[in-house]
Amino acid sequence: MAFLLILGLILFIFFLVVRPQLPDVYLNSLSVSNFNVSNNQVSGKWDLQVQIRNPNSKMSLYYDSILCALSYHRASLSDTRLQPFEQGKKDQTVVNATLSVSGTYVEGRLADDIGKERGAKGSVEFDLRIISYVTFRYGAFRRRRYVTVYCDDVAVGVPVRSGSGKMVGSAQRCKTY
Repeated sequence: MAFLLILGLILFIFFLVVRPQLPDVYLNSLSVSNFNVSNNQVSGKWDLQVQIRNPNSKMSLYYDSILCALSYHRASLSDTRLQPFEQGKKDQTVVNATLSVSGTYVEGRLADDIGKERGAKGSVEFDLRIISYVTFRYGAFRRRRYVTVYCDDVAVGVPVRSGSGKMVGSAQRCKTY
């Protein structure tokens, strides 16, 4: 019994010292080209740049099975898989991705909402999700965890007479769970 208690105390102290932290994620840029919504169909090509920072001073991170998805009002527009990568301690990595959709059907209400928002504000707010398995590494210790990144309500200025636009404002910090 004393052995198990001591082992448990050692593990508790280990996790207090190592303390794995989730990565910090910033959406640096999001732009769209060839954006068109008509006849309940959406077309466009989104280019984005995300900066991912490992806040851990004692652990390296390995990102695997990375899925990047773009949506509008929870309705998926496009998704893509990204190349796995590794980060050292306190490392930063810039990831570029392209998502595209060509003539994808959306509900009439959704197409109307995009048109109204675009006409009223001159911009459209998209949601970005990045989902990945992340392995936290510290010596022989390995812990694999499912990490989800939410970048909600990212305003992209797309004038009514243009099919191209860029993110409104500066880099945006995303929520990580």
